[in-house]
Amino acid sequence: MNESLKHTDTAGIIAFATSNFDAMRRFFHDLGMEIGESCGDPLMPLFTQGRGVYVRRGDIAFNLEESTNGAASARFNMLLFGYTADDAERLRSLGYELRTEESLHGTHYTLITPDGGTVTLSS
Repeated sequence: MNESLKHTDTAGIIAFATSNFDAMRRFFHDLGMEIGESCGDPLMPLFTQGRGVYVRRGDIAFNLEESTNGAASARFNMLLFGYTADDAERLRSLGYELRTEESLHGTHYTLITPDGGTVTLSS
């Protein structure tokens, strides 16, 4: 095989900046995602001057960064798998409004992030 055609691993850093840092951090924590403090990491925050945390769940990982210079929102859409009806009830008990949909592919719970994005949790 030609050496130049071999697959090589690549890495990237995904970062979302928000002026609503505390609410978005709490939101991801409530979803059961692991929140890691920057602990003096020089790459955190990478793109802003505010605070930053790592957010992880399974294979999904990104930086959440606080925007300190103007309005910014991490308004994105995300589909996450591995959630149960018990997870949905826990989120409802925390005050989140979830729309529930049943399909041939399972049960899906959709909610809006504090920044206005949409997250769908699927079983």
